[in-house]
Amino acid sequence: AMDGLMLALKDKSNTIRSTAANALQNLGGEAGRAARAELNREQLLEAQRSEPDTRSYSREELIATIQDPDREYPLPLKYLVPILPVPASVEQAPFLATVHAGEDGLERLTFWKRTGVDRYQKVKVVDCDPGNQEHFDVPITFHAMVQVKTAGGPQVEERGFFVNVPIKWNWGRNDQIFAVDSDGLHSVEIESPQVPNPEKKYPAVSRVPDPGSYHQLEWSFPIRDGGEVTGTYKVVKDETENPPTWKMVVATAEWERPSQEVEASKKLADVPQLIGELKGSDLQRRRDAAYKLSNIEPMPPEAIQALAEAAKTMDPKEPLPAGTQAPAQSTVTAAGTTHTTSAPVTRSESPQTCEIAIRSLGSAAQRDSMVWPILIDALKGCSSPKPAAEELAKFGGSVLPLLLKALKDKDPRARAGAAEAMGLMVKPPVVERYFDPDRPFGTAVRLTSASAAAALAPAIPGLAEALQDPDSSVRNQAAITLALASPNDKQAVPILVQLVGGADHPLREAALAALDGMGESAKDAVPAVERVLETEKDRREVGEAAHVLGSIAGAAACEPLAHAIADGKDSFVRQCAVAAMGQLWPACPETIPTLMGTFGGDDQVAFSSVRVLRKIGGPAMPALTMALKSSD
Repeated sequence: AMDGLMLALKDKSNTIRSTAANALQNLGGEAGRAARAELNREQLLEAQRSEPDTRSYSREELIATIQDPDREYPLPLKYLVPILPVPASVEQAPFLATVHAGEDGLERLTFWKRTGVDRYQKVKVVDCDPGNQEHFDVPITFHAMVQVKTAGGPQVEERGFFVNVPIKWNWGRNDQIFAVDSDGLHSVEIESPQVPNPEKKYPAVSRVPDPGSYHQLEWSFPIRDGGEVTGTYKVVKDETENPPTWKMVVATAEWERPSQEVEASKKLADVPQLIGELKGSDLQRRRDAAYKLSNIEPMPPEAIQALAEAAKTMDPKEPLPAGTQAPAQSTVTAAGTTHTTSAPVTRSESPQTCEIAIRSLGSAAQRDSMVWPILIDALKGCSSPKPAAEELAKFGGSVLPLLLKALKDKDPRARAGAAEAMGLMVKPPVVERYFDPDRPFGTAVRLTSASAAAALAPAIPGLAEALQDPDSSVRNQAAITLALASPNDKQAVPILVQLVGGADHPLREAALAALDGMGESAKDAVPAVERVLETEKDRREVGEAAHVLGSIAGAAACEPLAHAIADGKDSFVRQCAVAAMGQLWPACPETIPTLMGTFGGDDQVAFSSVRVLRKIGGPAMPALTMALKSSD
């Protein structure tokens, strides 16, 4: 292997040389010296490549779709926002911000400086992190007074202009702020306000006499155990640093926390009004009222009754009118400062009032088991039994007698919901990384709680009987739950096969996950899973099918997986097939040559193959050494 890595240091490919150098850099002797020399050479080249882009672009070029050779998907334009102190046309703006977004989740923010008529220069590029599901929201601008710190002189104030790029991600939102001046855009460090110590006194910041001053920026956030922290920021520019630094520091902070008795009394006083709003015609008020009622502890009986009624009622549809234009959004970002931007219009994805009511009843049921029968009844309401089933599943075996009774209810929605709730009790955490070579087969079996499965033992006969139910929804949910609760029971396989071949994507995904947990007990499903691998267009489902095929077919999956790796067009699906084939080693003798065949193609697929081959270890070494001597 050492000789092969030394040979790789002379390869024509930068990637191969860099990989070999990183592997050898900590060794002594000639190998270590050669590796460190290669890394130093790469650092020098990288420094030369990092020179600013001085090319001049037209407006047509900066809004065009980005075709990045390193990305699988192109990045079409999402936003174009002028950055200027006063409202004006795009052509007059000294700076522009563009956001381009690709199908793979990558978004790229670029700032442009106007250098002439229809001429722009790129000044800053920021990529979001698709792994965190980050998205750039519409950039907004604002003014604020800035305290300028100079060397040897007094602090002075000047009016500053800023652009804020909100970044939404799967856990919340962050703000990325830049100061804008004639030199360009400068990152502003934001001090994170913490829950203050009530004894700590923040320094008072005096406002300038001018009533139009934008000295302080307001902020606030709630405290988990009640109350709110509010305060203000001040902007500080430190010209003693080279280059000057910009910071938003906490100027004032105040902790407001009412007593628990006052808080509870206020919430109870609001109950009649909230019940009235819950029964009203304004959809948003109804939804807000259902949310607020969930925070009242203990929940009064009249509130529970109102939520129970709301849980059975669907909201009227809210279609987006044809020709609707993007509404103007006014954002107040500093004292007296209002900026208006336009945002894309999307169809409302707000949850139904009945769903929110069911969630609120679930909160009440955690403190009062008398609410459980109301949740059972809610299986028959809303658009599907799923919301009520999810809430009931949280109580585990304690609610099983009620679910067994509901499994024989006259209403098929109650029967299907009861079966689904039982399945959710034993459903494993969602682990969709089918491309991960370390993800074992049968994850559902390994991650399902043994105690939860044992608690469902009394339900197995009823679930088996429900496989013959005249309603397909009942049969489907019973099959999925039976496979999860009793993986060795083959009775559910015929229905799971139908779901895998059906058009309902959520049911197909659930059926595939259940089959994965069954392992070889689900061999009769192999042809159906193979068809998904060969014909389905949904890349996530095809990737799941590759994993499940390896789980239930064993060595018989080698040939279709090899075909998916060699001939597949989707990178994600090929990575999933690579991971599945790696799990089957050594049952698949063609694993090593198949994975070696991915080198020189898609980088992500090749990297997945490298991870698998590294796990295989010694048996893969001859093929890897031979590849290092290749002219490719």
